[in-house]
Amino acid sequence: MVRAVLLSVVLVSAFTDKATGLIYNRILLLFLAMGVAAVAVSDISLLPARIAAVFVMFGLLLPVYLIGGIGAGDVKLLCMAALLQGMDEAVLCAALSFCLAVIPIPFLLILYRRAHETGEHMKIRFAVPVFVSEMFLLSGMTAV
Repeated sequence: MVRAVLLSVVLVSAFTDKATGLIYNRILLLFLAMGVAAVAVSDISLLPARIAAVFVMFGLLLPVYLIGGIGAGDVKLLCMAALLQGMDEAVLCAALSFCLAVIPIPFLLILYRRAHETGEHMKIRFAVPVFVSEMFLLSGMTAV
């Protein structure tokens, strides 16, 4: 059940981030409640460690957010991953997501000139690499 909640939150977040550029708080709050319930039902003894993992993940991502590396919704999404997966897999997900997020940068640089002329702002929708990273982790395709 925890994996279903995790898959749902990253899928919905990737869709809304790609479509609107936002990860809505009301969606994350709904999944937060579902995630806490799912962790508590699966093994309530994990709940304190998972809540601690959320705070550690927040502490790790706050500097990245403050320099403009990711948005606040992305921080909350990765904190949700920490709640649902635990610290080790959440850090792996974040690291893999950052690696995947740099793949489109050369293409964006090529397009930047055109976007700059039209006044568009080029952004990487970070929830999409988070979704792809979670798919790798949930499928067991990583060598951890």
